[in-house]
Amino acid sequence: MSEGLLRAFAATHGVQIGQLWQDNDSRCKKVRTLRIDRFWASSKSYGQVRAECTVMETGKIVNIAVRRFKPTSNGYRQVS
Repeated sequence: MSEGLLRAFAATHGVQIGQLWQDNDSRCKKVRTLRIDRFWASSKSYGQVRAECTVMETGKIVNIAVRRFKPTSNGYRQVS
């Protein structure tokens, strides 16, 4: 999938590169803030568009399904 198509798909979910999102999971003791770095999809991800993110508190790189970036109890909320 081309970079343009990945960005367009993610934009339909309200997610864009450079945004900051915070974990909404109440089970976590520490608050985790993610910066969206890029989008990708592969056959191993079963066609899901994923966001490569940097955890701002630790610098760790994580991959999260774009569909999880919504303000639910186990999702994420946008902070900037």
